Amino acid sequence: MRIFLSILLSLLLLLPLLVSCGESPANVPGASSDAEGTPGTEPATEPVSEPETDPFEDGDPLPVDLTVPECLKTKDGAILGTIILPKAAADDAILQNAAQDLQYHLKLVLGSDFPIVSRTGEGYGSLIIATPDSLPAVSEMFSDDLAWLSDLGSKETGKWGSDGFAIRQAGDDIYILGNTSKGAMNGVYDLIEDNLGVLWYRADESRGLVYDELEEAVVEKVDYREKSPISVRGFLGGNDRACAMLIARNKCNTSGGHKDLGFIEYHGGLSYDIISSLVNSPLYDPNETEYWETDDEGNSLGQAGSQQVNPWSDKAAEALAARAIQQIQSSGIKFFFIAEVDMGRPQRCVPYDTEPYEYAPGQFVYPEDENYYSTVYHSMINKVARIVKEEVPDGIIGTYAYRIAFIPPACDMEDNVRIIFAPVGEDYTCPILDPSIQDRVKSPAAIHNWEYLPLWCQKAQYVALYHYYICNGYGTEYGWPIWYRIQEDLKGYVQLGIDGVATDGLTDVDQRGGWLSYTGASGIDSNYWDMNHLLCWLYAKLLWNPYEDIPSLITYFCDKVYGDASPYMQEYYRLMEQGFAGGTATYKGATTLDTHSSTYYKVFIYKQNIGHELLDELEKAYNAATGPVKETIKYIWDRVKINLSSFKSF
Repeated sequence: MRIFLSILLSLLLLLPLLVSCGESPANVPGASSDAEGTPGTEPATEPVSEPETDPFEDGDPLPVDLTVPECLKTKDGAILGTIILPKAAADDAILQNAAQDLQYHLKLVLGSDFPIVSRTGEGYGSLIIATPDSLPAVSEMFSDDLAWLSDLGSKETGKWGSDGFAIRQAGDDIYILGNTSKGAMNGVYDLIEDNLGVLWYRADESRGLVYDELEEAVVEKVDYREKSPISVRGFLGGNDRACAMLIARNKCNTSGGHKDLGFIEYHGGLSYDIISSLVNSPLYDPNETEYWETDDEGNSLGQAGSQQVNPWSDKAAEALAARAIQQIQSSGIKFFFIAEVDMGRPQRCVPYDTEPYEYAPGQFVYPEDENYYSTVYHSMINKVARIVKEEVPDGIIGTYAYRIAFIPPACDMEDNVRIIFAPVGEDYTCPILDPSIQDRVKSPAAIHNWEYLPLWCQKAQYVALYHYYICNGYGTEYGWPIWYRIQEDLKGYVQLGIDGVATDGLTDVDQRGGWLSYTGASGIDSNYWDMNHLLCWLYAKLLWNPYEDIPSLITYFCDKVYGDASPYMQEYYRLMEQGFAGGTATYKGATTLDTHSSTYYKVFIYKQNIGHELLDELEKAYNAATGPVKETIKYIWDRVKINLSSFKSF
């Protein structure tokens, strides 16, 4: 079976290589001959239907002292003088934030105050931010665009996110549209980036908001529509408001909280580990011993001695379901997440774990089977999901495919179960779906993702990824040049119909915490972004469109961020890619989130003979740079020097 899967998956992964360079595979969702070769992006050329009545007839009167700036124009030369937020959007925090951030960036770039009003005026055009709910007239005016955005596909045809957008010019006005408020917000940020030349790459705007001050700007990129083939996209964490704004501006839609930015709760609004869910259940009986693991003789270890809940116990499943129902009904949030105890390994559950387990009528797994425990665990999750569905028909139960429950079970998952696949042992030198990892890396934890993930997609209707792309504990010491690996991962996920991708990691704040607390790495969380800000930016870009041209993105980023230092930083990143590829070809150890800086520099820099070249390019970049980025380059340069100095012969 494993050999067959290996051959089949290898063939699937070769399909994208059978098309010409720069073209999209024909089977990629959304690819079409008129889409400029970019999945999820289409020209929008359908005629606009003129509304029979004034779309803004319910809007408030314009202020009598309204002043309209004349520095922003359409490509036809018409003035775009106001930002329109329909009156029906007054209570929509997402649209309110979108309008205010558009106003803020227009002020930064053009130096003028653009009024936010609720209706059009005479003699000028407007930037109109709208959804069908906030401005019903757009449903008729742009019916084709909204129909395209509302087509979310399927696992068979390819899935799409609900937060796509369309930007359309109608007369002297430009409409920024979404079927959802988050979609319209994404359209606002796309317009700002592509027409005003703004780039966001750090949470601290004084360091990471890049733009040029202009006397006049033209909104030239119009009449197109976009949606992402990955529904849920983003960073895990990011509770800091500045970090959340950075994430939202790059069209991601999940992070910590911040529903006013359109963020989706990745684990649902309610997330608990399995033991806390059990003991806080209204059905919990503190005298019941069946809930818990046992010693080898079958004596209950109780809560204090158990690392996980006994997954064979129907009483445990019923108590977990009762807790989920209680929380769903009291909060109104229809998603309850049950997480295994992190780092807890299964102990004995005698006599259950010595017996065949019937996961479906007449279908058994046996103690010696690789997927025995995972089948029992996920059967318990299924029991919980069925009980919840009886009481709350639209209630969702989430759980991890992680550590104790990582191996795909024999059972299929209920249709109201969401699986979060967490490849904690992933190796960063190889795409996660590439079976060649098993022949190159001697690490059992790293080699099974390529076969397990496709099987999970067969077992569950909803599968999302919990990645560790920006979670390397020594990332304050070295930069991960893993953008091509991320791109190949995301392309594979599109083919599999994965619903979401988020990465754990360090947020861009000046504090020490998270993974750094458990390592000997120097610096603070924001130093991770000093070393890896290009990676973090590219990750967000690829989440929206996995088929982006990475070399073009790197050139654009370096030119915008580094200015005169761009050629030298481009060469620095090229050398880092070269070293990473060279080390990958020979290193048999796993390159994971806890790869020590000494190992990284030895394998990927020192042995690749690129150390002196890296230092030369960073010195040139530092000398050429101006502004806040000069200190960022200095940090990178210093860390490379310090780490390379540990080699006696360097």
